[in-house]
Amino acid sequence: MNPTSSQLKKVSQLTLLLVAVLLLSFHYFFCYFINSTYLHQSLSEGTVGFAFAAGAVLNICLFLYAPYLLRKRGDFKFTLWLALLEIAALIGMAFSPSGAALLFFFVIQQMTAPVLLYCLDMFLERFTSQAEMGSVRGISLTMFNIPPIVAPFIAGLILSKPDYWKIYLISAAFLVPFLVILMTHFRHFNDPVYPVTTIKDVIQKFYEKKEAFDVFVDRLLLNIFYGWMMIYMPIYLLNHIGFTWSQIGTMLAIALLPFILFQAPIGRAADKYHDEKQVLIIGFLALSISTMLMAFLTEPNLVIWTALMFAAYTGASLIEVSSESYFFKHVHPESAGFISIYRMTRSIPYLVISPIVAVTLYFFDFRYMFVLLGIIMLLGIRYALLLKSDPV
Repeated sequence: MNPTSSQLKKVSQLTLLLVAVLLLSFHYFFCYFINSTYLHQSLSEGTVGFAFAAGAVLNICLFLYAPYLLRKRGDFKFTLWLALLEIAALIGMAFSPSGAALLFFFVIQQMTAPVLLYCLDMFLERFTSQAEMGSVRGISLTMFNIPPIVAPFIAGLILSKPDYWKIYLISAAFLVPFLVILMTHFRHFNDPVYPVTTIKDVIQKFYEKKEAFDVFVDRLLLNIFYGWMMIYMPIYLLNHIGFTWSQIGTMLAIALLPFILFQAPIGRAADKYHDEKQVLIIGFLALSISTMLMAFLTEPNLVIWTALMFAAYTGASLIEVSSESYFFKHVHPESAGFISIYRMTRSIPYLVISPIVAVTLYFFDFRYMFVLLGIIMLLGIRYALLLKSDPV
């Protein structure tokens, strides 16, 4: 095969993977913001977070076991079975409006969804060079963050009547074309050699690799923000401030625009200037200040709430693309263990959020949770300052 056709094949595969990212994201975000309010029909505000924690425990176990499964089955088969399990869980949630069955299917869905994203990481790593890592990751994140702009708005319209089951069926439907792409184009995916290592060794090496560990902490903090906002912001806006789901969907559609506007150019800049450290610091400052201000806005002012959320998610978008670019410049496709630990940052926060919020609600009003969240986000600046700005 000559170089030209090889390059064309690589571009084609990357394009298909980016389409797969888009489909997976639509699936993920259609139910992302409504899960907590759906569960709140059966659980109290203080205990909703513990349902997420239960899913997180199983998800972390699956992540720790993932490198072994990749060696045993390969990325294609592992992804295929996870997607089928995810579809089954979503259908189960659609037709289990309350009780133990709903919690069972919800926990399964929470266990599998983040690992599907991890599997796509392994595909993307295989087809991306180090020189273009920031650009490809920036485009990938932009594709991943298009659905959050659209999905909450559509979900808000559907939920003008409480037809939650429709949301979960739509979410499952997006996995069908995802599976078609996977089965028709990546069935013969050439897996890298995933090293045989113990979980203890991976964690020890991860801690010793300072570049990976410090940016891991920053990404963990970002996902604490995401989890906190995803669980408690819809409940707060609906039950305490007085917005409708239609208004919340509109606010989120605008507030999440930074993920579309900024991530691709920031990713390109990261490749050119290696300035992830500075961008992380700016992002955490914007995120922290705007989140704390939310506690003092108690009126249902659509414009001001949207502006504050836009500022917070602008900071989050800067942190996301910069941490992604920095981390994947310091690991390789063979580092499945490192990547699985890094992707556990999507699940670990739910183990932390629930007890913190339970204690906070015991002593303080609901709104002061956002002051505490803003203070926690300031820790990100400390770990960003430890990163090296030098190109790899």
